[in-house]
Amino acid sequence: MAGSMNIKKISKSQKLFRLSLWILVLVVLLFVGVLLLNLTQSAKIKHLENKIERKESQLEQDESSNGYKKFLAVKSLESKTSWLFWYERIEKISEILDDLRNIDEEDLESTIELSDFNVSLEELSVRGVVSSLKDLYYTNASWKIKAVLDRFESLDFIGKMTIKKYQKVDGWFEFVLYANIINNDWK
Repeated sequence: MAGSMNIKKISKSQKLFRLSLWILVLVVLLFVGVLLLNLTQSAKIKHLENKIERKESQLEQDESSNGYKKFLAVKSLESKTSWLFWYERIEKISEILDDLRNIDEEDLESTIELSDFNVSLEELSVRGVVSSLKDLYYTNASWKIKAVLDRFESLDFIGKMTIKKYQKVDGWFEFVLYANIINNDWK
């Protein structure tokens, strides 16, 4: 019986040894699997990094090419250019000119003459002559006096108006008025 007990103890230790061996094999296989997975992921990452570098290099070449610069210039022009047919532009500019010409007819008390109208769909300039600076700047509603600047400002398409300088010539004050066109609903 003593010999049979010894055999059972050996078989238990053999089972424990086999179980330990299997666990060790599984741990080694798991470690090798993780190592292989890590290596394949590193290879994929390296491949993608190389691909990104090639694409960035190609992008730099494309951005420095004349074709790309022309493309950017055209895009810039498209954003700034109004898309009216030539006859529609002429009609709109004619409307603006008519409104400007009517300014010097509003007040018969003062002497105002406007000339040299330069009008585009973005800006305008007008040369003018007034008999006194009061005609240019002074408004009095009770006397029905309206300054030239206020008359221009009342036009719905005028914005950022300036008179950079004026000068006195033979008792008259000459000036050039510059203004931006702001009613860009035709663009």
